[in-house]
Amino acid sequence: MLKKNWIGLIGVLFIFLAFLTILKIGFEEGWIPEEAKIALGFVLGVSGLFFGFTLYQKKKETIGEIIAGLGAGFLYATFAYSSFSSKIQWSVNTLLISM
Repeated sequence: MLKKNWIGLIGVLFIFLAFLTILKIGFEEGWIPEEAKIALGFVLGVSGLFFGFTLYQKKKETIGEIIAGLGAGFLYATFAYSSFSSKIQWSVNTLLISM
């Protein structure tokens, strides 16, 4: 597969890196508010868990577990960010319950 589609994979990689760069600039310049950052993390986390579980059911266990773990990591980081953010401070109990 890599020999046939290597140029397309490089293109997808560059588009993904461009998206990450724009997102990083948006975070640093304050274009994206705190609520949107938390919503983005929550959506990415839940989507990763759902997609990983779907792949796991289709007998693609390894990649399903990796993607589900990535989704769980996004949720964990989002909950931690929510509790330590200056504008949105969750209580310690809310943080412990969410994790």
